[in-house]
Amino acid sequence: MADTPAQAALREAFNSRLPTSGGTMTGELILNGDPSTNLAAATKQYVDSGLSNISWNSLSGKPNFATVAITGNYNDLINRPSMPSSPYAYVTASWRSGENFYRVWSDGFIEQGGLFSKGRDAALTVYLNRNFTTTTYKITSGLTASTDSGRMVVISRATNSFTLQTASWNYSSMWYACGW
Repeated sequence: MADTPAQAALREAFNSRLPTSGGTMTGELILNGDPSTNLAAATKQYVDSGLSNISWNSLSGKPNFATVAITGNYNDLINRPSMPSSPYAYVTASWRSGENFYRVWSDGFIEQGGLFSKGRDAALTVYLNRNFTTTTYKITSGLTASTDSGRMVVISRATNSFTLQTASWNYSSMWYACGW
């Protein structure tokens, strides 16, 4: 049985409706006014009029951007970053030969180290790569290879050397010293 003209019009309207699950509209949706509740749709006119009252200066919590120069030189900049009057220490001299090395820092601090080998039960004097100004420098060392285990003890130190004693036989060791 065929639809009556009223039924056909109703079926056409039903089939062309926008589903509640979403869909695409090909024409404009005209709202009857500005939103009156939080979840109501807003018109373009309402949004545009609200945005016209906003300026960068009226915003709170915005980041502060540094001025970026695109011409000129660093000395012409306003609010340029300043260099500390006394910068952190930096290396002023360094040397390396094989496993031996030193570094001298701008504040006078010296780091140095190297490798030595020792035979049986003898005290060993290690001559520094760079002299210290005092004998209060720190020394550390560690066995790299040994036929016996034992501990090393610093038995004397001078500004240009230190002497170690150990009960180990035939070993090689790395050493490191630092101070002024």
